[in-house]
Order: sequence, then C-alpha cells, then structure tokens
Amino acid sequence: MTNSTELRPIIGVSACLLGQKVRFDGGHKLDNWIASTLKSEVDFHSICPEVEMNLGIPRPPVQLQQIDNQIRMISKKDHFDHTENAITTAQRLILNLPQLSGFILMKKSPSCGFERVKIHNENGELLPGVHGLGLFAAELKKAYPFLPIIDSGRFQDLSHRENFLRTIFIYHRFQNITFKLSSFQEFHQNHKFIFMEYHQDLMRGLGKIAANTTNENFSEKYLEYLELMMKMLELLPSKKNRVNSIMHLFGFFKNDLTSSDKKVFMEMLENYRNDLIPYLAVLKLLEFLSFKYQKNYILKQHLFNPFPKALMKGQ
Repeated sequence: MTNSTELRPIIGVSACLLGQKVRFDGGHKLDNWIASTLKSEVDFHSICPEVEMNLGIPRPPVQLQQIDNQIRMISKKDHFDHTENAITTAQRLILNLPQLSGFILMKKSPSCGFERVKIHNENGELLPGVHGLGLFAAELKKAYPFLPIIDSGRFQDLSHRENFLRTIFIYHRFQNITFKLSSFQEFHQNHKFIFMEYHQDLMRGLGKIAANTTNENFSEKYLEYLELMMKMLELLPSKKNRVNSIMHLFGFFKNDLTSSDKKVFMEMLENYRNDLIPYLAVLKLLEFLSFKYQKNYILKQHLFNPFPKALMKGQ
C-alpha cells in the first residue's frame, strides 16, 4: 500500500475497446467514452489475451465448448483445442498485472467475456440458455475475487456504469489507506453515507468491523471489511436508501434552518421521489447547505464526490 491518495486508479481494459486492432478479424471495438472521457481520469493497462496466446492477427475465431463437463476453447476452423494455452497465458498475464482498481472486459468474448458468453457442444452447436465466462475473465475473477469487473455491454447501461465508477474509486481509496487504525476508521467515516445508499444493514456491519478493529487484529479486520464492502457495492443504490441517507444528513441542519427552509428542502426531496428532479439536484442543495453552515463532517463525505466530475459526461 501507498500513503498517496493522489495516484490515479489503474484500470485493466480489453485492448480492442481502446481501438487497438487486435480482434480475430483484424478490427477493433473502440468505445469512445472509455478511450477519451475515462482516460482523462484513470490510467489504463490494456490486454488482449488471444494476441498474448500468439494466435496472430487476423486469426481463426474460437468458441467455448462444453466437452465432458469441461469448458474448452476450440478453434472454429480446425477444431484445435487452445484451452491450456489460454489458461497458462491468462495466469501469466494476471501474475504480472500492476495494482488494478477495476477491469473493463470485452462482452461475450470467449477470452474476456464476463457474463453471457455463449457455450457450444462438442459439435459446435449452440447450447440454448447455457452461458459462462471467458477463460481469461474466469482466471481474473479467481485471482482477484474483490476486483470491480464489468463487461462492455453492461457498461453501456448508465446506472451500471455509474455504479462501476463509484466502485472503482471507492476501491482505489481503500487500496491506498495506510495500515493505521485511524486511517481505516477515517475511510469508513467518510464513506458512511454513500454506503447507506446501498444497504443499511451491510453499512452497519461495516461500521461494527471498523469499530472493533485494533492494531492487533488489523490485517484480519481489513480483509473482513473489504469482503463485505465489495459484496455491498455489487448492489445498485435504491431510491429508498438514497432518501434515507439524505434524511440522516439533513438531521445535521435541524438547528440551522427555518421552518420555511426545511419545507423547501422536503418538497425538493419529494420531487426526487416522484422522478421530477434528478438525485444530483438534491445532493447539490445539501452540499450548498453544508458549505453555508460549515458542516465539515458532511463535506468530507464522498457522497458528494464519489468519482471525478469529468466522468459525469455522458451519464
């Protein structure tokens, strides 16, 4: 771990998504938002597992086949079995990864696909309703069970994209806390209300872990906290939980605002409940009140800045 929180997150990316011509047909799958907007705030570590397998560009396409209850990577042209090469290459690549804070994988790829990858029988016929993970993606998940991972298909859904961005920056901040009890507990305090948006019981569970952490059991509690936090961040924040989080924060202003001020705020919150205004509008008003009344505890909350503002483009 490093003491610097100024370091940019490093995100693994399937090379074709950055416009590199590495696909089996010599083409690419450039995602402009990833290659331009996201690149402005993170560093990339790009990988094409099939190129690293020395299959060449272009190359005969491969597919995943279920043979004797095992998933194999088979060439569609000559039926050559590339499974062992794929797995050993994946393990080599994973062993040499820098400290990553997330990974964006090419959807449905027999190497990189993270979900809904088509599975075929030994004759190359599609097995309806049967899906799996690409072989590189499976090895990556096995080696780094807590790493935030998303595929390029789900990344197009704005709610999942926003949650992935939140998660990689939360994970990055957690990676960079020092092995000091005060640093660990400060991390929890500054993320308390963003965690409340996900699941109140899990947030309280994280609070108990942080409260019961000592210098003697720090390593054990650090991993326990990480596991529960990443489980929670797989969820999407609900409107109900967001309203509850805002109401808890609003309680800090009960002695500062007039009755008419409180009424205006509650009307705004009700408008959010009814989809008349975006959640960001409520947050900006709460942030303004925090500045006005010098609520430093609230201003430290990452609820207001879960990821850099530049990444709001296209959200």
